[in-house]
Amino acid sequence: MATQIAHGHFWEEEHVTHELCEQMFPEVRYVKFNRPQETLIGADYLWWWSDPDGQSFGCLIQAKSLKKRGSSWRVGSDNRGKLDKQLTRLLAAADELQVPAAVSLYAGDSAYRHELVCSFGHQDAPCNRREGAAVTLLPALPVLHDNRQQVGRSLMTRLPVGGVDGADVFHQALPLVRLTDPGPDPQTITYTDLDLKGIRRDLRPFLMEDQSGARKVAKMLYDAMRRYQASDGVPKDRVEYMSPWQLSSRLDFTRSTFIRHVHRGLRSELPSYVERALAGAVPSSIAQYAAGLVLVQL
Repeated sequence: MATQIAHGHFWEEEHVTHELCEQMFPEVRYVKFNRPQETLIGADYLWWWSDPDGQSFGCLIQAKSLKKRGSSWRVGSDNRGKLDKQLTRLLAAADELQVPAAVSLYAGDSAYRHELVCSFGHQDAPCNRREGAAVTLLPALPVLHDNRQQVGRSLMTRLPVGGVDGADVFHQALPLVRLTDPGPDPQTITYTDLDLKGIRRDLRPFLMEDQSGARKVAKMLYDAMRRYQASDGVPKDRVEYMSPWQLSSRLDFTRSTFIRHVHRGLRSELPSYVERALAGAVPSSIAQYAAGLVLVQL
């Protein structure tokens, strides 16, 4: 991979999605849709995780490559407005499908991501050497918010480049392999009564109770959004030292609105269109919002 990139040949996100699904077969099944509007949709795939009892979780995922530009890393394009437009469109499509939206990050092989070093401290192995580092996942909402904050700062200071720090986003993303076999999560957040203040009562069990299977995948995705720190790289225990401007740019994702965004992807049964799509009968109501569909059987 690193050799290919050195010669100017980068990998296509959708191709990597196909290769990943092939490697994970038979636990993972997938289908690519034939769509006339492919250029509008891009590499957005509708993923479903399903338990043997039918409990399922769906998420619309947009594939992005982490690209090195000088000493910096970018999520997808160098165009600072393009990521905003793509994620805004992704979130709108997720609203139509009534599932959350997420971004998958492709970081290549170990040689390519050797210099992919983030600004956060590490208690274990650096994030570029952790298991599953090649493909990671993060909710789209905090990435979009972070990108807008960083673009705003670059415009105020007249810097030519703005947007999220790819290395810091990569640090906070979940290795996708952890979501194909969601066992005990060492990063599980313990929610207190204070955390739940103002949270709708019907959503509280999702946060407080131990989850498994598809519900565990949903909980891990929300916890990743809850933990997200913007690219200023300031740990939460240093918030008291931040300027008022920095504080105003930090968004609290412990709100019912953000919890519902993830929670809405849960279903008591796998939607019937999933198996139909995998068999080749893709409903147009799904194909207009996604490039393909992936089913992870837990």
